[in-house]
Amino acid sequence: MRIVLVVALLTMFSAHQASAALRRFNLDISWGKINPDCFMQDLPAPVVNGQFPAPTLYALDGDEVEANVCNKMNDGTNTTIHFHGIKQYGTSYSDGVPYITQNPIKPGECFLYKFKVLNQSGTYYYHSHVGMQDDTVSGAFIVYPNEAARPDENNSNKKLRDGPYEYDEELMLYFNEWWHQPYYEREAYYYGPDYTLDLGSGSILMNGRSVHFPTMGLFKPDCPGFTVLQVEPGKTYRLRIIGGHTYQILGFAIAGHQLTIMEVDGQLTELYDTDYLELPAGQRISLLLKAHDETSDRKRYTIATNYRWHLRMPQYSNNGYAFIDYLANKALHSIVDPLRIPLLPLTSLPIPFPWPEMASINVPDLERRIFERKEADRTIIIKSVLNKMPDGRARFRINDSLPPIGDPVTPLLFGLLERFLPDMDIEAMSILADNGYYARNRTFHVKANEVVDVVFQDNSIGTFPCMTHAWHIHGHSHLLIARGEGLYDHEKHKDLRSYPKPILKDVSAVYGTAVIEKEKDSDYALEHGCGWTKVRIYTDNPGYWLVHCHITPHMLQGKWALLAESPDLIPSTLRYPAPEQYHPTVD
Repeated sequence: MRIVLVVALLTMFSAHQASAALRRFNLDISWGKINPDCFMQDLPAPVVNGQFPAPTLYALDGDEVEANVCNKMNDGTNTTIHFHGIKQYGTSYSDGVPYITQNPIKPGECFLYKFKVLNQSGTYYYHSHVGMQDDTVSGAFIVYPNEAARPDENNSNKKLRDGPYEYDEELMLYFNEWWHQPYYEREAYYYGPDYTLDLGSGSILMNGRSVHFPTMGLFKPDCPGFTVLQVEPGKTYRLRIIGGHTYQILGFAIAGHQLTIMEVDGQLTELYDTDYLELPAGQRISLLLKAHDETSDRKRYTIATNYRWHLRMPQYSNNGYAFIDYLANKALHSIVDPLRIPLLPLTSLPIPFPWPEMASINVPDLERRIFERKEADRTIIIKSVLNKMPDGRARFRINDSLPPIGDPVTPLLFGLLERFLPDMDIEAMSILADNGYYARNRTFHVKANEVVDVVFQDNSIGTFPCMTHAWHIHGHSHLLIARGEGLYDHEKHKDLRSYPKPILKDVSAVYGTAVIEKEKDSDYALEHGCGWTKVRIYTDNPGYWLVHCHITPHMLQGKWALLAESPDLIPSTLRYPAPEQYHPTVD
């Protein structure tokens, strides 16, 4: 469900932080052979700078970033990089979506992503938006609000501070999935006519590591084993958790430790204590983790994951384990003790994670007023359902339309700027189709500075079970407004509020439903509603943006657009830089 969103910005941002720096990164994407879970063989996969996971990148709020991405895969494979969660104010050409904001980077070419991190800090990541490459072309991108929040190797005794929260050190758990199948073979399955459903990965990785059972890779002499996070008694740690995986919604817990949420998707939250997390693909969550003052006789604690809202329920995930290790522990083993793993919800119909009980802090006045508004300026419903095309390939229908065949010769951003804007008539376009969908550009059109509610409606056909999908909006944070089972009915549900306090995110799930409700006047008699989630955005960011589902392969998605444009001229910052400047040849 590649859905794109274009907005025109009338408000200019002023420079803030005199200490802003220019951060330059070189990222070379090439083929490597890796075996992250000590399986029986290494498998080929694209990697970044020869590493998996890709190198962690760091910046401060207000910094300018230049990331030079070079494609060194010499077999004809294209690539891109998307900085997930970064809003790209005025630089939508650096959003990294092929055929939407740029041409893909061909072998032997480089692309210079240039953007400024504006009024953002927190936990982000970067990944490819081509094919299945985000399995391994994927790494953390951490933005600190100021120097007081950045760990300093020269002064390891200082307290770190982010907003009102203080902690001693930082730790990270980066999630990926890993399949025991050659890259192109798996890609051909998902894109081809034999696709039926996601059978799940061979392993869930944390920080690029796991141990595959039952092959017992632990006993391979070069097996690094499970990830172990070392802590000291009495210290408080910020544990950054990054959902760099592609498909599953995972449960997460740490034996013997309470989890205190302090950040979601780059937004600090009120402290929220919980026994477990729910981590959709693309979600990022920071915890304040208090190490025990006394470790007693248990020095190692298991971190475990399980599948949520999945056909495999109920069970723990494949090899998805890691450890918290107190420094006094000298044990060498890394074998999971089944009697010492954390308890996770293991019901066949899990309860959605308690987002209604949570709230962001430091919510800007504008976003707070938007949240408190009873109605939006307009509501757009995006209905998705998996469908088999005549040739047998699986693709999603968006609002009963199948994706077009083939990729555009010109990226949609270029076409918008060069051919479409001179003849644009937003008022006329808004009545062309239901929801204001404009077939010519495969976009939903909204004006600048509108409050827009987007309803993600998940449907299914016949006896195929209702699944849970996580949606990510590029270029914007959104406010959770409501959720429900079955089908969204605007007259019935327009005033419904499921979330009493504003929480800003950029990834939100549409939870599967226990209620099967047939769609009225549907051409597909067996199609039924599977639940919906409504989010609210403010169209204040210029660009051409993707809105897409994170729990389906990218090629199972159509290229669709949610487009917001100003009746005035598009700012010059949207103009795409000269190709020769941004596509230098690899030396």
